[in-house]
Amino acid sequence: MKNNNNSSKNSVLIVLIIAIAVVTTVFLMKDNFKKDNKNESNTTNTSTSDTTKNETNTSSNDTTNATSSKTENKTNTNTSSSNNTSSSNSSSSQTSNQNSNTSSTSNSKLYIGTTSNFQTYDITVDESLSVEDQAKYLIEQVGQKLGCTISINEIYSGKGGMTVDLKANSSPLTETNPTTVYSVFDSIKQTLQQYFGTTMDVYFSVEDKDISITSISPTFTINSTEPYKGSGNTNKEAR
Repeated sequence: MKNNNNSSKNSVLIVLIIAIAVVTTVFLMKDNFKKDNKNESNTTNTSTSDTTKNETNTSSNDTTNATSSKTENKTNTNTSSSNNTSSSNSSSSQTSNQNSNTSSTSNSKLYIGTTSNFQTYDITVDESLSVEDQAKYLIEQVGQKLGCTISINEIYSGKGGMTVDLKANSSPLTETNPTTVYSVFDSIKQTLQQYFGTTMDVYFSVEDKDISITSISPTFTINSTEPYKGSGNTNKEAR
């Protein structure tokens, strides 16, 4: 009878141990399941956070790049506009300089004739030339109108007036027609005074000496140290 009781107690004890083991195992499995779910949740949240963060960074970078691109484009546009403006100003400056060079000429007149009986002819003179070269040009044009070659040795200009020094082979010095001779000197004097100033004295010489034209009658002379007064007042010596 005693052995049966012990056997019954042992059986109950074994059942309790097994029950406790089962309960413990269940609790452990349940706890691990919760931990696994928590880890999965954290992993999901981390992945979602990383994705969101990456998307945000990408969006921010795209926005920054777009802004930078716009700024760069704006800078390039401004630079291009500035270059175009500079080019336009340069072109305007060149055009202005060309117009300035073109406007260096002036309109004047040739006075052809004797004493107070002159005919006028329009002429254009380049004012960028020196005073002496302008005078030479005017004298050459007078010669062309009168059909003779006026060869100039030198022209001197200053406060005392202007001296026209002729070469010895200049055609007026060997001319046989008195009217042509008078017209040459009178026309040169009148043209130069009308161009440079009516109060300017004009002197004539040949190789720095007095002029004496013996090919006409009476002989026509001009004192190189005195202002030329005109053919009506010039000394004409009988031959």
